[in-house]
Amino acid sequence: VIHGEPFGKVALTTSNDPSVSRNNGYLGWFSTFQMVYPFETAAYSTPIDSVSMPARTRFGYHIIKVHGRRPAKGQIKVAHIMVRVTPNASPQEMESARQKIVEIHNRLLNGESFAELAKKESQDNSTAPNGGELPWIRSGQIIPEFEEVAFALKDIGDISKPFQTSFGWHVAKLLDRKLPGEFEEMLPEIKNLLARDSRTMIIRTAFINKLKKEYGVKEYPAETAKHLTSLIDSTIFKGEWKVPSIKANPTILVAKGLNYPLSDLLQFISQNQQKSRNHSIQSFIRFIYTDWVNQTIINLEKSLLPQKYPEFKQLANEYLEGMLLFEISNREVWTKASDSVAINTFYENHRDKYTWGEKIYFTVYQTPDSKIAQAIEKALKKNPDINPEVLVKKWNKNALHVTYNQQVGFPDNPIISGYTQWSSGINISVQNDKHIVVHINKTTTGEPKELNDCRAEVIADYQHFLEESWIQTLKKKYKVNINVDAYNRLLENHNN
Repeated sequence: VIHGEPFGKVALTTSNDPSVSRNNGYLGWFSTFQMVYPFETAAYSTPIDSVSMPARTRFGYHIIKVHGRRPAKGQIKVAHIMVRVTPNASPQEMESARQKIVEIHNRLLNGESFAELAKKESQDNSTAPNGGELPWIRSGQIIPEFEEVAFALKDIGDISKPFQTSFGWHVAKLLDRKLPGEFEEMLPEIKNLLARDSRTMIIRTAFINKLKKEYGVKEYPAETAKHLTSLIDSTIFKGEWKVPSIKANPTILVAKGLNYPLSDLLQFISQNQQKSRNHSIQSFIRFIYTDWVNQTIINLEKSLLPQKYPEFKQLANEYLEGMLLFEISNREVWTKASDSVAINTFYENHRDKYTWGEKIYFTVYQTPDSKIAQAIEKALKKNPDINPEVLVKKWNKNALHVTYNQQVGFPDNPIISGYTQWSSGINISVQNDKHIVVHINKTTTGEPKELNDCRAEVIADYQHFLEESWIQTLKKKYKVNINVDAYNRLLENHNN
């Protein structure tokens, strides 16, 4: 490549990437977090039209050629209709596919529904049932030739001309677009991507190296490897390795004056082994020793947090005490307060406490005839206790002229607002061409409530009762002494 041979030609003949046979190594556009971090770092560090030095990732070694840079374009949602062309298609089959997509495109221009055509004509079986709709796409998440056309669509609803990819012929429609947001808007997504990205290991490694210097860590990898070579066999790759008995238990790590013996590492290996492909024993030993040292240093730091950071210790204690109080309160109060039998018993024992305030029983008559309304008022004044059914019967012999309903309410009900000022407890009003007669039948105070009418109030009282009972039990068990002088001085300082 450095001597001028075309990058695509070299990629095609030497790359182990399976996709090279169809793209000659060309990956298209991509943005951050879409490639593994070492690959991304090499690509972003390489000037345009230049080739990177070999970069190593967990997949192998890479040489990267950078063709260009552009601002991030955000995400797009598109639908497409595809006519498939197989890799070994004949020229006649390729031309037939092209003519088919042109016909579909013409039907779209004539107003046919894109979604319906996709369901009927698209040969992408994964998207056709959904009207051809694809998930949200970022740069680098789809083949370059498709991405180039899709991201070039400007306005929502725009439809592309027919275009070809390695899968066949397509027509795409832009359904929606999300441009990159401001930093604060994107911060939750960035944090989520960082949490899943390998670059977080760089931060962790830097932190561990800082702790190693702080704690004067001494490691013994060579000596440890000698011991482990005779203790570990291939069963470790089957998850079946057992900790063997050892004659010597030498120190293999020192941190902050603490000695960590070989037996600690053996227990760590036993607890963290899992089935995996066979690697060399020596590679496994190097990896597991480093992993154990790092985890040991992190655990040491955690154990020293209260000493190093008093504020953290106080916060942790507050959190712990809060969790304990929550758990005890749940056991002693809230769980008991959800017992329906206990709630019903508490209600029955305190039934006199749960009563209504002032309740008003009233009847509402409606009629379109003002004369009938006046007659109803007159009849009610003459006989306030008359049965409403009997009262309206005389006007409803041949047709329904009067309706009524009996209600129970409270003084704040707008229908009976100001009822204490009504003559004979009767009021006539007109609403929407209806004459409404409201008659107060009776008022009561202190009627007992049924449990269903005051359940929330009963539960709250029962919880308070349980809390008070619990506190009294604690007072009997633990003697409480109050320094009255100190208490009074505290009150004086507060008031001043």
